[in-house]
Amino acid sequence: MLLLSQYEKISYSVDWPRVRLDEILYDTIALVKRIYTGINVSLEFAYLPENDLYLSIQGNDALLRSAFRNLIKNAFQYSEDKNVSIIIEADRDFINIHFVNKGKVLAQSEQERLFIPFFRGENAMRKRGFGLGLSIVKRIILLHKGAVSYTVASDDENRFTVSFGKQV
Repeated sequence: MLLLSQYEKISYSVDWPRVRLDEILYDTIALVKRIYTGINVSLEFAYLPENDLYLSIQGNDALLRSAFRNLIKNAFQYSEDKNVSIIIEADRDFINIHFVNKGKVLAQSEQERLFIPFFRGENAMRKRGFGLGLSIVKRIILLHKGAVSYTVASDDENRFTVSFGKQV
């Protein structure tokens, strides 16, 4: 509860610097590879953005790292093959970052409650945790004027998408 309340107290700041999301992701991937043995994380661009400014937003580096680390960790823990794919789409109007893994997909009833604090899906019952990670991710992304969502990409593919409208 203390951790959750700490994130509730943080608010958006107009003084936050512009940060490059791809650079934060590369650094976060390097950190996660040191922490979790056996993890395989790939990062690719759906297409190359015309301008590297399309990859940046005004944001808090530490908070974004925390959100991305949690999404990568979850994708790893709930994957069948320990592979996590991250795909970036960026243009003048938006940035979408997809975190994809192969594994058991969530039932519709679980999808609706996924970002509620303390909710744990059926696939989490044998895993450690309290069900706070995704609610914290959502709070961080909302602070950055973004959105996070979950979709079933195929019968065995989970996709979390973080989306930011452009602030250029």
